[in-house]
Amino acid sequence: MMERVLRAALTGLSAAALLAFMAVALLRIGHPLPLEPAEGVWLAETARLLHGQPLYAAPSLAYVPLPAMPGFALLAALPATLFGPQLWVLRWIAVLGTLGIAWLVAAVVKRETGSSLFAIAAVGLLFAAVAAGGGRLDLGRPETLAWCLALGGLATLRFTEGTWGALAAALLLALSFFTASHAAWFGLAALVHLALNERPRLAAFAMGLALAVAAGLVGLLHGQGSWFSFYAWDLAIHSLHPDRLRLAAVIGSGLAGTLGPLALSVLLAAALPASLWRGRNGVWVWAAVGGGLAAIVGSAEPDAVSPGLGPAVVTWVIAGPIALVRVVSHLAAWPGSGRPGRSCVLHAVLLIQFLPLAYGLRGQIPDPRAGQAQAVLIEHLRTLRGPVLVPGYDATAQAAGKGSSFDPLALEVLLTARGNGLLARQPALAESLFAPLARGPGRPSLVTGAGIARRYPQVARALSETLARSYQRVAEWRELADSPTPRFVYAPIMETVDAPGVAPAPLAGMIQETPDTAAAR
Repeated sequence: MMERVLRAALTGLSAAALLAFMAVALLRIGHPLPLEPAEGVWLAETARLLHGQPLYAAPSLAYVPLPAMPGFALLAALPATLFGPQLWVLRWIAVLGTLGIAWLVAAVVKRETGSSLFAIAAVGLLFAAVAAGGGRLDLGRPETLAWCLALGGLATLRFTEGTWGALAAALLLALSFFTASHAAWFGLAALVHLALNERPRLAAFAMGLALAVAAGLVGLLHGQGSWFSFYAWDLAIHSLHPDRLRLAAVIGSGLAGTLGPLALSVLLAAALPASLWRGRNGVWVWAAVGGGLAAIVGSAEPDAVSPGLGPAVVTWVIAGPIALVRVVSHLAAWPGSGRPGRSCVLHAVLLIQFLPLAYGLRGQIPDPRAGQAQAVLIEHLRTLRGPVLVPGYDATAQAAGKGSSFDPLALEVLLTARGNGLLARQPALAESLFAPLARGPGRPSLVTGAGIARRYPQVARALSETLARSYQRVAEWRELADSPTPRFVYAPIMETVDAPGVAPAPLAGMIQETPDTAAAR
């Protein structure tokens, strides 16, 4: 009786997690504004490819790329040729990547455990981890595509034999690396697995992986130029800033806390006489180790490119059930142990894992007023004469016919990456970047919002120092006060047009968050 109840609860929770994910994804996929800042940068990168512009270029007031691999933008540019650069195109790719991950998780767990129920539960845990993974399963970011390719490579390595299987796995893992660099941890996990368990295929896999990565790097250097090596390597490495608080949160609250039952299952399985990391299915334990390391290293990366707990989630929902079956099966072999007790423990542990993962799902629901706010913002932007710079809202500015705008998130990453080659050559990079706004004809108006100093202090400081005497605030669009969109309008001092009823204010007000603007935000 108890076993039936637990099985029904496990199936019900898994179905509920899937339905909840799909409901939230459908609400978010058509959201007109970036759900988090990095989405706007990826959309701008996709748009550049459509316009035949290089993905990696010198930073400017129009565009600053992220220190990331180009695979996602290159793929997104294909459907964007039909539908245009749209956020929903990027999000659909992410959702399809997540569905691919779910299919791989179900297939692997079913084949390794022989249980359809555990396969369903593993998929349910994946979807239940939407909030725990930072809500990235449906965001217009490269992670889910990279994880899908990496899991496909690991599954190919596990369920094929011979050289051709190893080469196919190497190709998929190389593609995942060029989609998101943290996927390299999965390639390393595969190498360790082969070195311990399948040495005859190690040479073929290692050679295939090396050749695929080398060919990709040569092609990108030829097609994107030297700026690719700067952003993908130099800036990416110098963007690493170890933070003890973030590291403690990832390990303590994340890996050991939120994912605790799955982690404990793998640790207990490691103590069995037949080690879980031995044998062909040991690849999943090493994949779990790689996923954990990717999450730990990600704690030192900027939020814009950090994978969060995602790499651990997508591998631990596979390794955890497999390990749990091994542990409980071993215990059931002891004298006095029976199958009912074993099954109840299996189901109970997986049920417990749902509890910490379910927290925070409501926070992923977007603001339904965003569409109206964007329409109002576009209408207001069209009333401004000449070029207009709207940092962080490039797509909205272009929809209003105002040209491209840099994203302060990407610029903040560049300015805070101490020791990178560009800052070493140009210590006053920020000042030189904003110098065209300080004087001369044809300067654009500037539209921004509150809170820049808190989110992007380096960018705010450079703007304040460069433009404090060159711009003044001429308007505030108060109907946007309750939305995340920018609403403060600044114009060059020598080219200001009087705005009735609005007293000019210094540019420094743009980067100071007052109590009323903080509440509105």
